[in-house]
Parts: sequence; C-alpha cells; structure tokens
Amino acid sequence: NGIHVAREIEKVLLEHNRKFKTKIYFGLALNSGPLVVKKEKEAVKFTSLGNTLQLTRKVSELAEQEFLLSENSYKKTMAEIKATKKEISGTSLYKINEVLDRENYKPFINGFLQRQKAERK
Repeated sequence: NGIHVAREIEKVLLEHNRKFKTKIYFGLALNSGPLVVKKEKEAVKFTSLGNTLQLTRKVSELAEQEFLLSENSYKKTMAEIKATKKEISGTSLYKINEVLDRENYKPFINGFLQRQKAERK
C-alpha cells in the first residue's frame, strides 16, 4: 500500500543523503480524499475534489526530510500503524513509528473470538 511504498522511498533517500555529499531535500506526504475517476477513450482520468491535492502539497512541503501523514490518512490507517502526532504551522501531522503486522495477531484474535462465542452459549 501507499504507506509501505513511501517508507521505502524515505529509506532510500535517507540512505543516499547519508552516503553522498550531494543531498536530496525531500518531503513525503500521504493524504486521502475524494476523487472522481472517469474513462475517456483509452485513458483513465482522475480529478480530486475539495482541497485534497492542496493539503497533500502542504503536508509534503512541511515534511522536512521525512514522511508524514495528514490527519485524514492517519484516521484511516491508525489500526495499522503506530505514529507520533506533530503540530507544524497549525496543522496536525503524523510521523509513522511502526507499521503493525496484524497477521501475527490472527491466532490470538481468532482464539479470543471462539472463546467469546463458547461463553455466550
């Protein structure tokens, strides 16, 4: 998903900056919002609604040498990540500390749900 791709890009850019004298200055952002998708002839066209693109651009400009999530994206992914909230220029942003691997918890959750079912009977 987008989080994994952005974290890989961040990792590559930070590694480059660590190894080489010529630095790459970057800001990575993930934002979510409504899109209109339509097919015209052989092409698919995307149009964002509201301030989706403007907010994404703002978050990427505020992200200095890091990957940040907008509040919308954080709310949609908060069950999958651990993040630290940052207030930058009056905007709530989130720095990902860890991406959780829910597959590791599946046996425990399934066992818990089965025990709950058995207790209700």
